[in-house]
Amino acid sequence: MRGFWFILTCQMAAWPQGLED
Repeated sequence: MRGFWFILTCQMAAWPQGLED
């Protein structure tokens, strides 16, 4: 499940950047 949390965290952190860009 480590990969799941890793990807989830990456996407959560990338969301604001994607919306602003």
